[in-house]
Amino acid sequence: MRQLLRLFSLCILVISQSLLAQDRCGMEGMPASYAERIRLADEKGLRTDTLYQIPVVFHLVALNNGSGRAQPARVLPVLCELNTQFAPAGIRFFLAPDGIRLVNNSAIFSQHHLNLNQQALRALRADSAINIFVVQNAGPIGEQNVVGYFDVGDDWIVLRRDMLKSGNNTLAHEFGHFFGLAHPHLGWESQAWTQNLPAPLLASDGLTETERADGSNCPTAGDRLCDTPADYNNGLDWQQSCQFADTVRDPAGMPINPDEQLIMSYFNDSCRTIFSPQQLALLQANLLLPSRGSLLGKAMSDEPLSGPPLLLQPVDTTIFSGDSLSFRWNAPAQATRFVVEIDRSATFDLDPRTVLTNDTSIWLSGNWLPGQQYYWRVIAYQPGNTCTPAAQPVSFLPVASPVGLGQALPKVTFRHWQKGGNLFLLIEPDKRGRYEVEMIDFQGRMLLKEVLELPPGQHTLAWNLSHLPPGWYFFRWKDSRNVHFIFQIP
Repeated sequence: MRQLLRLFSLCILVISQSLLAQDRCGMEGMPASYAERIRLADEKGLRTDTLYQIPVVFHLVALNNGSGRAQPARVLPVLCELNTQFAPAGIRFFLAPDGIRLVNNSAIFSQHHLNLNQQALRALRADSAINIFVVQNAGPIGEQNVVGYFDVGDDWIVLRRDMLKSGNNTLAHEFGHFFGLAHPHLGWESQAWTQNLPAPLLASDGLTETERADGSNCPTAGDRLCDTPADYNNGLDWQQSCQFADTVRDPAGMPINPDEQLIMSYFNDSCRTIFSPQQLALLQANLLLPSRGSLLGKAMSDEPLSGPPLLLQPVDTTIFSGDSLSFRWNAPAQATRFVVEIDRSATFDLDPRTVLTNDTSIWLSGNWLPGQQYYWRVIAYQPGNTCTPAAQPVSFLPVASPVGLGQALPKVTFRHWQKGGNLFLLIEPDKRGRYEVEMIDFQGRMLLKEVLELPPGQHTLAWNLSHLPPGWYFFRWKDSRNVHFIFQIP
């Protein structure tokens, strides 16, 4: 039975050669207890005084070596958009604890549909949350056009990795299936009707009554919702605009006028922005079912963050010891979690490294390329609000620590910059103490040596360098360990 139910919800391309050329999701049949859910939705109506808060977990799957994964930063704007799309139903999603999970498993990544790998998915599945598994391909090997599906039997969503991006409605569509919605073109998933001829009385599945253009049989035909007009899967091959202009006729010979705005249709992503009022009521009715009761989470703050993080270090040219670099930023008080991205491309699409953390500083080890410019940024969020944009990327140039300047890791965090012939340091020692400051040129000559006594906290220090000739210089801050950086006087 589980396999049969899964077939009903699998987004797979069958029969029609024209369909084989398109990305799509299809439900082969009616959702379980669909008629009862419609009755419940009609009885309860659409409530506007209730907020349903639901936890979600994204499982971002990669190969064993961590490559191929959809970038974690993409989760945040996608979840923000989902909350906008489902807000008319009073539904708000939030990230569960550990709501972005990084899974390194080549078998699941490449062949999640195999029985053994399905067992591995069940072991990863989080209870009392909507689980989304993001993999290389949502369908079996060879089915490249499967973009995602809701698995009725295991009650999770599988998404093709390139569909996890802002502006793409595939996930909203699958969430609609998760909450019991059918396609407005129910029955026509495997073969659309696109002819300027009267449509047959039954849809291409041979079971579903064809809905009339005037809606006269809407309670028993199509998706059985009377505010979703007749649609014979006409959006699949009409991607050029949001105004369907073909002439397609119903069984009585009347032209149909499908709604291009419905998220549950197959029209272009730029068109699909809404659920109909009856669909919204059906989403709510689904939450009243005993099987969905465990999803309702505790109240979660959705207070917006005051802005993006302020990136402190590294900036400019940064000396590193061994293979480690320190990254540090300030964040709004409301932020509790952070996505840190580092790449050699300012668009973070070359070879990005990502760290998920609850702290405002990290140490990151890696094979840094001395003299190669890197970029980094931080996205701050809280579980109930993921809409804050990323901080503007900051660049840095890692330089290996030269011999003779020590190899110890820093204990004091700081930021440095130059302006008007001065070198400025924003210093934040972790405790009161005596600290030595030294500046050395590339010939090894000591140009500056000072001893400072500072309390813990943030201090801004400045040195006038206008008397020094152009060139590269080393700066060293000494406590129980050493901090170094290299800078240039133009």
